[in-house]
Formats: sequence, C-alpha cells, structure tokens
Amino acid sequence: MEIARLVLEYLKVMAWPMVVTTLLVAYRSRVAGMLSKLSGLTAGGFSATFDSSVAEATALNSSDESTNSSFSPSVEELTVLVPTSYVEAREIGDHVRAGNPVLLDLQHLADEDAKRLVDFAAGLAYVSSGWLRKVRNRIFLVMPGHLHHGMSVSSSNPVQEPS
Repeated sequence: MEIARLVLEYLKVMAWPMVVTTLLVAYRSRVAGMLSKLSGLTAGGFSATFDSSVAEATALNSSDESTNSSFSPSVEELTVLVPTSYVEAREIGDHVRAGNPVLLDLQHLADEDAKRLVDFAAGLAYVSSGWLRKVRNRIFLVMPGHLHHGMSVSSSNPVQEPS
C-alpha cells in the first residue's frame, strides 16, 4: 500500500511537467513564432524588455558563427602525447601554455597517474579559458582558450568528468 501511495504522489508531482513538455514539443513551431514576436516580459515583480527580437538575435548569432567557422587549428598544431608517468605533466603544460591543442593518450598509464594527469589537464584548460574533452576511453583533448572561441562546445561546462 505504501508503494502505491508513493507512486501516486510521484505521478501527481510529475504530471504537469510532462503535460507542459508534451504541449511544447507538439506545438513547437507555433511557440517559436510567438516567442519571435516577444518584446518584453513581466512576472511577479520582475520585468524585462528585449531590444531585439529572437529572429534578429538568431541572425546575429549565425553571422558570428559564419565568421568564426573559418578558424580551426590545423592538424600540424595538434600535439599528441602518450605519457608514461605523471612526471610528463610539465610537457603538457608547456604545449598548452604555447597555445597548442594537446591530444592526451593515457592508455599506457597507471590508473592513479591517469587520474592525476586528467585533473592537471582540467586545471590547464580552466586557467587558459579553454576546455578538456574526452575523445575516447583514456584519450582527452585539451584545447587552449584562444583556440576554443571559434569552435563549438557541446556543453556549458568546459571540463568533462573522466570515466
């Protein structure tokens, strides 16, 4: 009886978000049309006015992406490192500090050292305003900040957790 009550409570709490999500997905083109005409918003004492429409902002964003899309680091600039111990962390830092992207292959490294190097690389990425991405199991790409501005990052978090 407790389980049935728990399931009912869960359904009661989750019902409205599921209905709203379903409606937004079903009517997304109409919602997008209405949002493109939105010029201001007032709710609960909060007020916001938009200087440009969503269509104008989208046009600006696409023009920014087209100017940045011509930039991409060449393969010649990419440094591939296969460290065998944590002692080689300084070499990774030297390459990132020089502004070169680094591909780290940690497959031949002990688990403890691999974790330490990923942590070190995450710190390098953070300090340089760049990012660290897992490419494959135990292979990571460290991208310095001056290079990543013209490239898309899949999430707002510049560092992915290792697994």
